[in-house]
Amino acid sequence: MENQANQSATLAGDNATLNLTVRRCVSQVLFIEVLELQIAITEPSAAFVIVTWQRPLPSPSFRITEVTRRHMENQANQSATLAGDSAVLNLTIRELKIRSCEVGERRMRYDVKVPEPDRDRAKAMKRAGWQAAGNDDTDEQEDGGRRRFADLRLARDRVDGYCEDLLIPFLMDARENHVRRRHNYKVIAVVGMGGKGKTYEAARAYKAPSVVSSFDCKVWICLGQESTKVAAFLRKILAALDNPSDQFDLESAQLQSMEKEELITQLQPNEEEELITNLQSEEMKKLVPNLGRTEEEELIEKLELRLNGKRFLLVIDDVRDGYLWNHIGAAFLKQSCSPGSVILITTRSNYVAHSFSPNLNIDMDTSSDWYLGRAMALTNINWELKPILQKIVSKPLPVGLFLRALYVNPKRTEADLQRFCDNLDNSTTLSSNNARQILKFCNLTSNCKNSLLYMSIFPEDTIFERTRLVRRWAAEGMTAQRGRLSALDEADHCFDLLLAHGFLTPRDMSDTGKVKSCRMDAIILGTVTQIAREDHFVKNNHHPDLAHRLSVHYEGQPQQAEKACWNNCGRQATVEQSNATQEFLESLPSSTHSGILKVFDLEDCNELEDHHVKIICNHAFHLKYLSVRKTGITELPQQLGKLQSLETLDIRETKIKSFAKNSIFLPKLKHLLAGQWTDEELVVNGDVQSKQTFSTVAMPKHIGDMTELQVISHIAVSGDGSELQYVGYLLQLVKLGVVVSGSKASSVLRHLYHATGNLGFLRSLSIQVTKTDEDYENMNRQDASPIYPKYLHKLKISGLKNGLPSWIAKLKSLKFLDIACSAITTINFDNEACPNLKKLTWSSTREKSLSGIERLPRLKNLELTGIFDLQSVKLAIEANMNKPILVTN
Repeated sequence: MENQANQSATLAGDNATLNLTVRRCVSQVLFIEVLELQIAITEPSAAFVIVTWQRPLPSPSFRITEVTRRHMENQANQSATLAGDSAVLNLTIRELKIRSCEVGERRMRYDVKVPEPDRDRAKAMKRAGWQAAGNDDTDEQEDGGRRRFADLRLARDRVDGYCEDLLIPFLMDARENHVRRRHNYKVIAVVGMGGKGKTYEAARAYKAPSVVSSFDCKVWICLGQESTKVAAFLRKILAALDNPSDQFDLESAQLQSMEKEELITQLQPNEEEELITNLQSEEMKKLVPNLGRTEEEELIEKLELRLNGKRFLLVIDDVRDGYLWNHIGAAFLKQSCSPGSVILITTRSNYVAHSFSPNLNIDMDTSSDWYLGRAMALTNINWELKPILQKIVSKPLPVGLFLRALYVNPKRTEADLQRFCDNLDNSTTLSSNNARQILKFCNLTSNCKNSLLYMSIFPEDTIFERTRLVRRWAAEGMTAQRGRLSALDEADHCFDLLLAHGFLTPRDMSDTGKVKSCRMDAIILGTVTQIAREDHFVKNNHHPDLAHRLSVHYEGQPQQAEKACWNNCGRQATVEQSNATQEFLESLPSSTHSGILKVFDLEDCNELEDHHVKIICNHAFHLKYLSVRKTGITELPQQLGKLQSLETLDIRETKIKSFAKNSIFLPKLKHLLAGQWTDEELVVNGDVQSKQTFSTVAMPKHIGDMTELQVISHIAVSGDGSELQYVGYLLQLVKLGVVVSGSKASSVLRHLYHATGNLGFLRSLSIQVTKTDEDYENMNRQDASPIYPKYLHKLKISGLKNGLPSWIAKLKSLKFLDIACSAITTINFDNEACPNLKKLTWSSTREKSLSGIERLPRLKNLELTGIFDLQSVKLAIEANMNKPILVTN
């Protein structure tokens, strides 16, 4: 007994010494972290440096604190475990000391200290950031320079200029010069091979503010390869006139496949084209007008009435033949439209252009002098380069991509340009060799080239979501870790570079100015697809409806029926919906290659059933990306735990409410995406009203063990919210979305704020309070604790009662604040509250009061929905030095 007592006393003394040592080490590391945050706040340009070298080393201070806390809790009741705890603490302290040494070395290497706010220091920090990202300083600085040129609007203004030089002046001049013309409208034809930028230039003119204000109505129609009946084309124009839109949307303007009708209904499509091609011109004139004559005449009459006395702008994009104009032109020949109206067409054929009898014909293939002028301007008017630039712009290649390459890197030598010119073909059409040479001339990294060739598995007209695409690139190994940048960060970097070089066309932008989605020009996609096939880059040769859902290098043998369908369809985007995906999933157990599948993207797959997910989990055990978004899946199988390499799980817009009962541990999971909006019918005073509600999956048990998680959007939390303490262990978490319900919402929110207060990388937080009857106390009484998420950039709150948490005013880095569907009636911004707030969005059905807008120095946008005192809001905006833009609904 005496020996045991002595041993316990010795262990207790050692434990006290260890606790003191831990606290000292924690204090040291906390000092370093505070210093890093001071750097990020004082000098924003240094923020990238901190994130770059700190990302692979999650903050150990919180981990040590938790170890110590757990040890102290167990000390009283489990003295027998002191020796084991001491060993854990010793090991953790040793790791802490090693990491502290690494932090110190990096501080010295990258000269990390509180910087002086001067320009030279900012430049030095930027250079240090690129040095930290990789091993080659020269390559990194050049790469950083190219990223700075990713400002898409500036690039287009400098590279593209037909719009300002020719189109807009002609459109604005149409009214003044109509007297001498036979008709009240002008016709403009823009001709050029694919990739020259015809559609883009026409779209810029279409959206120009001076053009918008000069026409009474505008219509954009895209034909492409559609074989459209005259009546269908006229209906499309009338529908566009009935639903005018100020936003140019190529997708919505394009004729859908369901609207395609045959000119001769008794014939099959191939027979129809063959017959029309073989008909003599006189016979065709007699035959075509008689088909649907009555309907066409009625539609033409309606169109004449709609355009009577109006100055209109009609854009017909990508016209492949001119026979339509022979019939629809009758609607414009009469003097019903207002003088100054314009019809603008884009086409690849000079013959089609001349059939419209244009008043202005812009041939982008032969306008080499214009391209030469742009190229000379991008090279700072270097006259020594003029001869070689003249030869290059005269070659058959996507000149727009060449000009962008010059814009990104204008310091091209004459030898570089001469070498590029010598390697180009002189054929009259764009060849794969010329496409290869332009890719080489852009000096894309191997990661960017792989990412670009990866696009060849997608159908034409695909809309690419940024996050979905970059996660697939990283999962497939298209991008590799570079220096201390992860594969996912490198994929995001490649996305920006492909945008800057013009290979991808932006479609939607986020509040932060980042491109959220994009498209790929059909010509560029076709060229990339040809190169990928020649290089055998894509080994996936399944049915088109299935190929883009699987890994690009998957070599499983498709069914013979799939092969035949692929050979018949080629790269057509509009293939008939088949059961190819269902057949493939059913055959997966017998496949010998299922283990190498890394991507299974089953979004919008209507054939997917619950047992198919079980098959995937049992056989595709190396899967890194799994998406069942927008499918009929209702539950996740227990076998999901077999996917130990899974990094992205997307179950959004499904009916999944929870994970399997037993705990599922996915150690590599980085992105958990869930949640859907549903319409509910409510009876209010006898009236049936529709209300949208948001629901999501319940938080999985022991989520704190999945320490690789970076994005959780969204999880449902009920009860008292004590399970949220495990979220505090996710030190790499960047984005978090939580749905709160139940009778203890206030307790859940307290746990949420406490848990997220320890997350140094958390930048986006979404809180939605739903289905709660609790009339809980004012939030200002709940957040007395100093622990709250301090480093948020974006905060969205929905459903709160009585007031906003007071700690929001203390968020020095907050840029975007969104308040929706809440009972909050008053918001007042005091001095120094949210000093970096750029956008405020507030929507509710009650009367609200907003004050203090004049005290927000960085505010740029203010969106208000509901009942406000707009007069006082406008006065506050006028008093704001930044003059934010107000949008009300």
